Amino acid sequence: EVASTQLTAPSFELDAGGLPAFREEPGENADAGATLADGSPAPQLDASAPKRVLFGVILVWYEGAQNAPQTARSKDEALLLATSIASDAKKDFAAAAKRGDVGVPAAGEMLRGVLERGPEYVLFSLEVGATGGPVDSPKGFYIFKRIE
Repeated sequence: EVASTQLTAPSFELDAGGLPAFREEPGENADAGATLADGSPAPQLDASAPKRVLFGVILVWYEGAQNAPQTARSKDEALLLATSIASDAKKDFAAAAKRGDVGVPAAGEMLRGVLERGPEYVLFSLEVGATGGPVDSPKGFYIFKRIE
C-alpha cells in the first residue's frame, strides 16, 4: 500500500497596510516569531509604518531552528548570546555582526509581509539608525539595525 501525502497551500493574510503577508505552514519551531522578547503577542503594525526598510541583520541559530546546523546551541544559550550581541550592536553593529552565526551589517531591503509578525513588528517599528532585538523567528534569534 502506498502512503499518500496531503499538501496544503501556503496561507496568505493581509497586514494592516493591506499588503499580502505570506506565512509558512507550522513546523518544528512553529511558535517562533509570533511573540516579542517578553512573550507578549506582537501587535499589528500601525498603518503609518513604512512599507519597506533598508536594514542590517544578525542571526543566532539554536537547535530546532530552520537551517540550523546539527551542532547548534540550545535555545536558552542562543538567547543569552543574542542578548549580548544586541547590546553590543547598539554601539558597533558591524563588530557585533561578527559574533552572530550569520551577520550582515548592511543586508538590504525588506518589504512588509515577508517576516513573521514578531520580527516584522520589531524591524518596521525601529527608527532609522536604531537597533532592535533579539526577537525569535523560525530561523533563530534576529537582531536588526534599520539603515533607512
